[in-house]
Amino acid sequence: MWQSDSKRPSSWSSVYYYGTSSSGGPFNFDPEMGHVSSSQGLGWDVDVRRGFVRKVFGILAAQLIVTAIFAIVVGTAPAVRAYCASSPAMLITASVLSFVVVIALSCSDHLRRSHPINLVMLGLFTLCEAYLVACIAAITPVEITITAVAITGLLCAVLVLYAMQTRYDFTAMGGALLVTLFGLLFCGILASFFPANCIVNIVYASIGAILFSCYLVYDVQILLSGKRMQLDPDEYVLAALSLYLDILNIFIFLLQLLQSSSNN
Repeated sequence: MWQSDSKRPSSWSSVYYYGTSSSGGPFNFDPEMGHVSSSQGLGWDVDVRRGFVRKVFGILAAQLIVTAIFAIVVGTAPAVRAYCASSPAMLITASVLSFVVVIALSCSDHLRRSHPINLVMLGLFTLCEAYLVACIAAITPVEITITAVAITGLLCAVLVLYAMQTRYDFTAMGGALLVTLFGLLFCGILASFFPANCIVNIVYASIGAILFSCYLVYDVQILLSGKRMQLDPDEYVLAALSLYLDILNIFIFLLQLLQSSSNN
């Protein structure tokens, strides 16, 4: 059973909770500082928020393009495909390096907000993840990979549009999503000790795809204004990292689902 790239970056100091005070006016609560203050004091006007969203999706587009280039090169070059499929050392190195980078970016506010080191770190992480995706593509039939890419692209586009248009606030679901993620990881580790079973793989992959679809909606809405939780506009690297991992995990779980269905 494949394991997903479920590295969920988070930073309490970058998230603000919004609500209504006893007098009926808006307020925000900073969980790190532990106080309530006026949302007007943040200076996050509509133009700032729109610029933040554009920057995040611009970075995300660059990440996805790099990943697609890696996958195309592996899929169309037999020598590269053979190298990726037979080089565990590079696979381990990319896995460890991507894990170290995502932990560093998640834990260090200074590192995430220091330009250009934050973009360099994000670029290094993207290269590692792109190589890992290319390795998965190297051991997967081309037609299944293409189908998974098409479904992932269509599904993510629909989810992003839904997150931007719906009035339902998914940013209050962070705790439930996190608990479900840990449960999924525990089940994946447990299943690895038993013989492979197509039905179990299909159920696991289906739950994983649904979970990260919800995470994608959550991470899109946390960029927007007017939600219960909002991400600090300075955290564009953290936002792009979260969205990128959501999309990669959706793709990987769909790939596993299609592969298991074809083998069943």
